[in-house]
Amino acid sequence: MTTVVTDLDGTISFGGRRPTRGIRAALTRLAAAPDVRLVIATARTPRAVLPWFGPLAGRIDLLCCNGALVVPAGAGAPVAATVPAATVARIVEVLTRAGAEFCLDHGTHFEVTHPGHLPDRDREYRRVLPAGRAPTLDGVVKIVVVDGARWARVIEGLPGVGVFRHETGDLDVVAAGIDKAVALADLLGGCVSAGGGLIAFGNDRNDLGLLRRADRATVVGAGLPELDGLAHVTRVAARPAPVRLALRSALAAPRRRPTVLAPGP
Repeated sequence: MTTVVTDLDGTISFGGRRPTRGIRAALTRLAAAPDVRLVIATARTPRAVLPWFGPLAGRIDLLCCNGALVVPAGAGAPVAATVPAATVARIVEVLTRAGAEFCLDHGTHFEVTHPGHLPDRDREYRRVLPAGRAPTLDGVVKIVVVDGARWARVIEGLPGVGVFRHETGDLDVVAAGIDKAVALADLLGGCVSAGGGLIAFGNDRNDLGLLRRADRATVVGAGLPELDGLAHVTRVAARPAPVRLALRSALAAPRRRPTVLAPGP
């Protein structure tokens, strides 16, 4: 079995828009190939991803919220790793006192504590809490903080959380020990079978673990320079046409080695 795992924004989709028709066709071709499992690994939630893929959505495993929310293809039950409620409360207290822009994402919807926070994001799933009403602290799979550079060190020092800084400047907070590579290991039962392989596409810091572990990896764009020079890594421009070609040729080249992923905690 070969697993093809790809990030979404900045890797196969650009400008906040759904992947182009050509990229979707390349993904459909991969999903239809014998003994291939297609996985989308993204900071986005399922509610934002599934409408982009139409009928193909039922054949894709999703590692959402940086791996904190795993949605297996077909009828598999979602598995969530939530941020401890006490830590959510502390983060809310600190950010609210400072007037920082943030949201608490529960996967199905997200909550903001001020009407001006994230006004254009997923409007139909956005809930503005009335003044004086406390947010729901249980079941938070991700906290998004807009001014990530300001708050990264403060939040990294809190118990039970992991932090992902994005090139766009925002910050994602998830449960400690969770990332895309950990979520993929759990999804696949800890390993890719001998004779199979792991093929990964990504562009951002939260893709680094997947790209390093892959048998073959493609970096999209100019980021992650520490991967340059690794024999299993190639790089393509952050444009739809070269990405489409890389996806179409993903199964053609030889693999580096059978891959073993460390299971999650």
